[in-house]
Amino acid sequence: MESFNKQGSQLHPEILFNQATSQLSIKGKSIPLNADKFLADVISWIEHYSKEPQENTNLEIDLTYMNGNSVRSLLGILYQMKAISDTVKFVKIH
Repeated sequence: MESFNKQGSQLHPEILFNQATSQLSIKGKSIPLNADKFLADVISWIEHYSKEPQENTNLEIDLTYMNGNSVRSLLGILYQMKAISDTVKFVKIH
């Protein structure tokens, strides 16, 4: 599985997911007009990662602003982290 990187902009957060080091990072503003579409590939990557996660996963969320759609999408990501944690793997969210 390869790392996932998405460059940030005025409306979209920077997303850096490194599978080898299990460092996941979401930073910036998240105010896309269609958050579901923007984050669909992010959630897909996390679902794939959750099938074979590392022993320790670190998720850093540093969002200065989010709209309502982004909050819902972020909850989907957090639910995936919970699923990883339920498999007796360690998940730390900053």
